[in-house]
This record gives sequence, C-alpha cells and structure tokens, in this order.
Amino acid sequence: GTSEVTVPANASAKQIQSYLDRNASGIYDELIVNFPDGKYRLDRTLYVHSNTTIKAGEKAVFEKQKINGAMLEGKITNDKGGYDTVTNINIEGGVWDSKPVIGSKNEGTETFRFIHASNIHIMNAEFSNVPVGSHLIVFAGVADSMIENCVFHGYGNGSVKNPEPKEAIQLDIPHNSEIVPTLQEAVVKWNDLPCKNIIIRGC
Repeated sequence: GTSEVTVPANASAKQIQSYLDRNASGIYDELIVNFPDGKYRLDRTLYVHSNTTIKAGEKAVFEKQKINGAMLEGKITNDKGGYDTVTNINIEGGVWDSKPVIGSKNEGTETFRFIHASNIHIMNAEFSNVPVGSHLIVFAGVADSMIENCVFHGYGNGSVKNPEPKEAIQLDIPHNSEIVPTLQEAVVKWNDLPCKNIIIRGC
C-alpha cells in the first residue's frame, strides 16, 4: 500500500532521513514524504530509497551545509550493475540551494545524484549555486527517467573566475569515484553503464 507522512517544517537532515528511511525495507508500494514551506539546512546527504515520492512546498528551501556528498542521492544497496539499484522515485518542488558551501577551499559536489537507477522523475524544482566544477543533477547509468519544468542557475557564468560553465545536468557513466564522486563508492559496481531513455523538457 501507500504511506504518506509530513516532515516537520525546518527539520534537520537527521530528522528528514528518519522519514525517508520508513521505506528502507520496501514495505510500501509508495512512500510519500511531504515537506512544508520552511528552511531545511542539510549537514549531511539525504538518501532516498526506491518507491519514494518527495513533495516539497514552493517555499521549501533546502540549503547545503556540508561540502562532501550530494545534497540528495539514491540509496545504493545490492548493486548488480543494472538500472534497478534505485527505482521509482518522484521529486516534486523545492528550492535546492548549495550557496552556503560556495567559497570553500574544497570543491563541492552535486545537488542530486543517481547511479544505476531507473524511473526517476524530477519536476517543478529549482536548483542553484553549486561550486565550480560541480553539476546540479547527475545521472550515471540511469534509464527511463525524466527532468521537467525545473530551473537551474549558478553553475558557472562565464566570468573570469569561472569561465567554463559545467553542465547543469550531467548524463554520465559510472566509471569511478573520481568521475562520479559519491560517498557510496565502496558499494557501487563501476561498470560504465550508459544512460538511456532520458527526457529533459521544459527546463
């Protein structure tokens, strides 16, 4: 069946993770996690399990507080190297901003990252302000997925300091943790799987 929960406004990343983990064992066909308007300061990566829908309010602002790790990433368990390590994830809405980590001496990393995944649908969200050399969304070895009606800004603007903007959305292969940096590198089966059937529209 379906379970629907609402995270407290301004919850910590640790609190949020406890809500996302309610479907860690896959007991629900769909877990819907609602985020009311508020400010969510993320000092750790949020890991999303299969069969999860995130619905964030228009003024639900997520701010990255920690350099290493994506802001949100598909949780990898039992990676066999195909497209089904993380499946059926919908993320709708929210303002995902990495500005607090810009200016740090260390390079930052992506906002969203999915590896060996399928049926990922990201819509009606705003992504901004990754550090130099980072992307806003990374799909590495992802199939049958869609990014639509999203806004991307602050990922390299042609200035002297940052002359070469990176791709806002990076479609990549899981080659190694240098190409696809992830805190889950120990459990990823690095196999150069290509992306396929990705739709990006209305962004």
